Amino acid sequence: IVAKTAWQKVQSATGEFNVFNMLRESKDVNSEVMKKVIKNLPVYCDAFLRDPAVESVWRENPDLVMLPAFMNECGLAFVHKFQVPFVYVTTSGLTPWTADIMGNPEHPAFVPNQYLSYTDEMTLWQRVVNSVVRVASPFARRHFVLNRLEGVVQKFLEDDNVSLEQIERNASIVLVNSHHSLGFPRPLTPNVIEVGGMHCHPANGLKYIDSELDTFLNEAGDENALLFSLGSHIKSSQMPEDVLAMFVNVFNRLPYDIVWKWEGSRPANLSTNVLTRSWVPQQEVLAHPSVGGFFTHGGLLSLQETAYHGVPIVALPLMSDQH
Repeated sequence: IVAKTAWQKVQSATGEFNVFNMLRESKDVNSEVMKKVIKNLPVYCDAFLRDPAVESVWRENPDLVMLPAFMNECGLAFVHKFQVPFVYVTTSGLTPWTADIMGNPEHPAFVPNQYLSYTDEMTLWQRVVNSVVRVASPFARRHFVLNRLEGVVQKFLEDDNVSLEQIERNASIVLVNSHHSLGFPRPLTPNVIEVGGMHCHPANGLKYIDSELDTFLNEAGDENALLFSLGSHIKSSQMPEDVLAMFVNVFNRLPYDIVWKWEGSRPANLSTNVLTRSWVPQQEVLAHPSVGGFFTHGGLLSLQETAYHGVPIVALPLMSDQH
């Protein structure tokens, strides 16, 4: 069983975030998103547990439960209900509280907190800040997340003795979306398993997936094409008009062919050297010999795929783990 992601819950309840508008208003995107998510966590949790698709799961008899370990703690109700082993999955690296749950040591002198922009070579002051954030993060999560969800789960299960903190400490292992070649050295216990990059694969034949796209890249020539994608959550079509006009103007002038992940109707005045697609088979495109660069938002999966296929990147991090 895999719980719905927090982002999907946010979008279904409050609509999509427009990151470009937040940035234009000089807002801290991460803070704005987190405030909105945390504020509505009990609502999301209750709606999730009572969703018809989820209700059918209660009649199942699974052997294992798998849960995302960030903002999906509501799914711990399944673990309590079924009394089966469960696995935590972290999509953005090993969080401090997940490390604590698994008994994994994190020395703040050389293991930077994932919410800070530090490396493994920190100044004395940075080590102090890193230590404070490291200690404070699990407490903040307990107060703002676990305590707010626990009442909802207790009410749903009709059991006032349910403790989410105790349930999650029974996790058998945690699968972490990281890879030692793309991060800093750190100790990992045997129950913390890095699986970053496991989705990467050689090209499976772009011509069988999108023949028009394959022809477009074949005609571009070796390393003479670029891929531009901001991922699945951030939509290029939400760009303000002046920003969109800037991208269109630049792309029209570049001496390269460009594949642009674009949602909606094709932008006006876009040159024929640009092919738009609402969905792009990213790994097949990155593996194509004509692709010599990737303009990306810097999501972890995209970075892993880029490293796997050996394509240079220009990064435009906008929010969250992209930084």
